[in-house]
Amino acid sequence: IVTLPNATQCFSYMKQLLNRYIPLHQVRLVQQLVQTCPHMGLKPKLLDLLRDFIHWDRDAADSGKLAAHQAAFAYIHSSWVDIMREYFPSSSSSLTTNGVWGELVDQVEMCVSLLSLVRLWIMVHPMPDFSLPSMATDFQRSSLQQLQSSLQDNMQQWMTSNSRPEEHFRLNLLESTLAQTISLLEERESIQSNDANH
Repeated sequence: IVTLPNATQCFSYMKQLLNRYIPLHQVRLVQQLVQTCPHMGLKPKLLDLLRDFIHWDRDAADSGKLAAHQAAFAYIHSSWVDIMREYFPSSSSSLTTNGVWGELVDQVEMCVSLLSLVRLWIMVHPMPDFSLPSMATDFQRSSLQQLQSSLQDNMQQWMTSNSRPEEHFRLNLLESTLAQTISLLEERESIQSNDANH
């Protein structure tokens, strides 16, 4: 009888295989795995393989690790932008369209994983010189607050509506993760402001 490895063992083997490549190529391989994976539920787990690269110090002397660190965040950012543009293709697009939120339900776990990696990125970067990369305007507090506010408004309306999206309750997880990310950004901004005044 052949015993197949469980999910935890599979990802452990995958990490071992990735470690055979230089850091930057590891990030590119994870990117390819996520993009080509046919199972939506597996994509967030594959994305989590980038966690080790987020931990690397951006000021590290190892240029290879620094390049991987930057590439990992760039991919996290571009993945978030791709999702936002798919469902909100322009600034004039209504964020209160039930159809938009209904389609976004399928992307909740992916959004949560992306935001979790952003929170990790924020936490591992030392104060007082913390700042998001200049390209990451979509992760600025104001952008996330706009998304959270629109989501909260819709969730409130759905409580008394028969036209709410199927499985809309899954969006609670996204709203909670947005709140955690915004709170962390506010905390960092407050620390920066206090340091600047001393």
